[in-house]
Amino acid sequence: MPTIYLYTKNRDFDNVEAGPVTLDGALATAKRFADELQPQYEWGEDAIVASVFGFHLDDDTFLEIDLDPAHKCDVRFGPVTTTRKIFFVFPVTEKGELTATVTLPDGLDALIRAFFTMEIPAFTEFIQMLPQAK
Repeated sequence: MPTIYLYTKNRDFDNVEAGPVTLDGALATAKRFADELQPQYEWGEDAIVASVFGFHLDDDTFLEIDLDPAHKCDVRFGPVTTTRKIFFVFPVTEKGELTATVTLPDGLDALIRAFFTMEIPAFTEFIQMLPQAK
């Protein structure tokens, strides 16, 4: 299995690399983000910092997660592009990207486990079976 890296977002919507992450570390990160999520934020930038994180494989494939206080999260999966910064700022899906919505915490845990354990073609099929993000 290739190395998987964790990233978060800063107030400028840029990725902040956090280094390699294990499955257990990824699940702990998702739990921490979900546990600390507030119903609303004064500033949009604070909401992004508190609710968006993701994983990437050797700079060519990513899984980005946007948590929602309504116990769901939207995810985006696909090839890394230089034009994509954050999906809800630029809601147009890039070529080859897939979007889905999963519940918290069970759906997100299953999604992360699948990303860490499946080959990319199998994970692509997995995410295509999930409800599509709106």
